[in-house]
Amino acid sequence: MPKKTYTEAPQVEYNRLARIMEQHHPGLATNGIRVSITLVKAFNSDDEPTTALKFAGGTCYAQVKTVSRERRLRIPFDAEMRVDSFLWDELTEAGKDALYDHELTHLKVVTDVHGAVIMDDDRRPKLKTIPDDIVMTGFLSVIRHYGEQALEYRSLQRSMEAASQELAAMVAAHGTEAPRAPRVRAPRVAPAPVSA
Repeated sequence: MPKKTYTEAPQVEYNRLARIMEQHHPGLATNGIRVSITLVKAFNSDDEPTTALKFAGGTCYAQVKTVSRERRLRIPFDAEMRVDSFLWDELTEAGKDALYDHELTHLKVVTDVHGAVIMDDDRRPKLKTIPDDIVMTGFLSVIRHYGEQALEYRSLQRSMEAASQELAAMVAAHGTEAPRAPRVRAPRVAPAPVSA
């Protein structure tokens, strides 16, 4: 089990998070949602850096969760974000913005059928977490065995089509001012030969 250290993020990161919240998550910003940021470092038994956070068995850059009503009585935050400090250091400034945007997208202020914000007992807006739109799991070996017939391949293809549509809509809305996204292609894996 890796040894972990936890450090509160510097104020500059809270400023970045506030900017991203204002730009892309006005529902969180206007309701005064407060998110803590903890930087996590993990070290293996040889004191070498290793993965600090995992999700579904894989490495993840960050995680966010809502703070329970009981804990909100003791801490001034509505949600807590943990960031793998070593992976964070590898990101560009735009990559860091994108990571915060991703984590904030998991948070949603709960409203009633009329759109009014539902408050918790402590008179803070009630929050819930929402899952990712795109979740990929699978095995490259299955794609290697079955090619385009593999569920992993089909899932990857649907995800790439959805991402392409989002990028096209962004370009249509912003013209040449839209940020350039890297071109990502589904891996080309030849199906295994069929035996006679």
